[in-house]
Amino acid sequence: MWLSLSVSTGLFVSGLVLLVLAAGLFLWSVRQQRIRRVEQNLAQRLGKTGRREAVIQQSQALWSRTKRQQIPSLAEVQQLLRKAGYISNREQTLCLMKLLVTWLLIQLLVAIPVVQGQIATEQMLSLLVISLAGGLYGALQWLKQKVAQRSRIIDEELVVGLQMMKTLWDVGLSLESILRAYCRELGNLTPELTKEMQLALNKIEAGQERSAVFSVLARSTDSQGLQDVLTMFAQVSDSGGSLSTSLTQLTLLLRDRRRTQLQEKVTKLSGRMSVVMMIFLFPALFVVLAGPGMIALSQAIGF
Repeated sequence: MWLSLSVSTGLFVSGLVLLVLAAGLFLWSVRQQRIRRVEQNLAQRLGKTGRREAVIQQSQALWSRTKRQQIPSLAEVQQLLRKAGYISNREQTLCLMKLLVTWLLIQLLVAIPVVQGQIATEQMLSLLVISLAGGLYGALQWLKQKVAQRSRIIDEELVVGLQMMKTLWDVGLSLESILRAYCRELGNLTPELTKEMQLALNKIEAGQERSAVFSVLARSTDSQGLQDVLTMFAQVSDSGGSLSTSLTQLTLLLRDRRRTQLQEKVTKLSGRMSVVMMIFLFPALFVVLAGPGMIALSQAIGF
């Protein structure tokens, strides 16, 4: 009895500790985005690097060397990070550090009852294996969820972005000028799409071929709408032509696709509501309508 109570108490305390640590990690990630630029400027003025910045730079260098080894499993992780919006080496390194800290905290919480001897020996190995594999699986699933969420956000931002691009093209701007004006004017309204356009603009200004840049970026996203836009930009860069008609048709296509997705959601929601009504509403309705008749029948029979 005391052993079961102590195990339950330990799990409850571990859950509370994990919740507090997760909240602290989230607040830390929000704060570090705000103070990173200030710390970098201060370090440049003082001519030295802080301890936290030095750790990040060392981890970033390690991640860069690891990516150059072209390990298949790490290449898939890198692709997931890229699709999730972590484009630069620093962003990928910080994301991996957060995942690693969270994974280590989970292992620590699991190891506490193991060290205290509150778990039987035959269950110890299975619990450790489940925690190790479950932590890695949870991290991968979180990345995949981030990729899907970012794809949906980009598809929603494209409805506004394509209208802006068409207007800029009709004015007479070149493709590079369109990307530059888009990133300057709609950076706050469409942040995820602006991040992709800014990356393409930086590569083009660095001297890379436009069609190759757009083709590579099209393979680095799961958003079907963004893939269509980048493929269209690559074709225009190769063969030339007007973007006005293509942008108009693509805008209509994305609207139809968005309307179809909403119709599918409404259809699925109607089916779910039907199941909820069958489970909760019909029994209560049966009791209200058939209850008096059943009571009167039982009294007439004599029960």
